[in-house]
Amino acid sequence: MDGAAERKARNEAIFREANEKIEAAREKLELADAKTPFFCECDDPHCRMLVPLDLRDYETVRANPAAFLIASGHSDSFSTVVAEHDAYDVVEKEGAARRVALETDPRSGDG
Repeated sequence: MDGAAERKARNEAIFREANEKIEAAREKLELADAKTPFFCECDDPHCRMLVPLDLRDYETVRANPAAFLIASGHSDSFSTVVAEHDAYDVVEKEGAARRVALETDPRSGDG
């Protein structure tokens, strides 16, 4: 993996970690049926798009440590779109980007 690809993969991991913190704060608020704005986890360091999801849908994405939540149309060459929804897609990382995703997964205990 070249340096630019590694930086992109690490950028995605930063947004994933931020979303984990958003989810934790959201759970403490105990808002019934409200959607939570999560950051798009694409590799664009300037992207600040928000994707409103309920926690159940976010947990579905996070069940796979190589999966990322992205705004529709934000996929890249290091991932495969595995699910398409109205406002967002779920991508799964491949190759070296997958390795970075697994290494930086905040739920693995190693990330």
